[in-house]
Amino acid sequence: MTNQSKLIFRPIVVTLSIAIAFAINACNKMPKTTIVANFEMPSDGWVYLEKLSFSGKEVVDSTDYDKGSSKLRFRVVQPAEPTFYVLNFGTKGAVTLLTQQGDEVVVDIKMGNERISGYTVAGSQESEKVLTLVDELSKTRKQYDSLQRIYLLSQDRALKTELFGKMSALVDSQRVFNTRFIWKNSTSKASVMAVYQKFNDQSYLFDRSEDLIIYKAVASSMMALYPESDYTKGMLADIGRIQKLISGHKVSQLIQSAEATLPEISLPTPKGDTVALSSLKGKVILLDFWASWSQSSMLDNRELLNVYNKFKGKGFEIYQVSLDRSKEEWVAAIEAGNLPWINVSELNPNGSYAASVYNVSQIPSNYLIDKNFDIVGKNLYGQELVKKLNSLLN
Repeated sequence: MTNQSKLIFRPIVVTLSIAIAFAINACNKMPKTTIVANFEMPSDGWVYLEKLSFSGKEVVDSTDYDKGSSKLRFRVVQPAEPTFYVLNFGTKGAVTLLTQQGDEVVVDIKMGNERISGYTVAGSQESEKVLTLVDELSKTRKQYDSLQRIYLLSQDRALKTELFGKMSALVDSQRVFNTRFIWKNSTSKASVMAVYQKFNDQSYLFDRSEDLIIYKAVASSMMALYPESDYTKGMLADIGRIQKLISGHKVSQLIQSAEATLPEISLPTPKGDTVALSSLKGKVILLDFWASWSQSSMLDNRELLNVYNKFKGKGFEIYQVSLDRSKEEWVAAIEAGNLPWINVSELNPNGSYAASVYNVSQIPSNYLIDKNFDIVGKNLYGQELVKKLNSLLN
């Protein structure tokens, strides 16, 4: 290397070194958020710190922990925009936080039955707002599940009507709570969580046509505060989709009211294929509710095998809804009984929504549906069922 080239090379090296040092120094000066988690776990495991965007999540840190008491500390770069983070303990549960610059968050996690049963949070006002939403929805769900269990077991029609009214009132009460929260915290990103909370795995709290104004209010606030946020862009795109869904839902309702008189059931088979009750329209259908743990159901299945074999080639089908909660027990019962018809289940630990819609108070229970998709019989068994099928199919 010539002396001249050495003179040129040295300033480049010096410049790069200064640039790297400046970048490291700038990174060190960026605001950080500290998250401290205190908990006592019944077994060893891992916890993942996940950063939530509108459309997904990414793991930003993780660590393992031992059985017993633990105190874990995470430090993350905190953007100017408040950020959702999740402490994810896998099957043991998760805790959602909403942090902003200057936060030093301390989370004390409570355990019950090897799952997170609750938590308290300090050092983060936004995370406290998130906790308010989580606690209220958890309380409402517990009350709802308690009423639903009584509803499904009761055979008293008047009591079931009363319980249904109370369950509907609980949903409406939770909607009112979240609405008031949104108006009170319109400039908080926690309002985004409030508008997207789910009452259960199948339904959002805000899923009615009149709720569009709430989505628009939260999106407008986000647009004013964080115009470049992926949450803002995501919500604006969602509003367009929601408007189309509402319009489409109205059309769908008109079609259903004109062509169908029965509530739809659309559930997965043991193989995971979703089959809708309405897909069988044009056949005579026995809509049957059962469970593997019900001895009466198992005995009824033996009789149904003879009925099915007699009429299956004449336009008859059985659509059987299981109230089982364990897939293994459900599938084992199907295989043991050699059940050849359509069998579906929600496998819902809180009870079957389909059974509640069809006012099922005991199992086995059934409805006979004719080719026009109208109910023409209820709880028909043995020769009574055969006689009715003969009149419909011969």
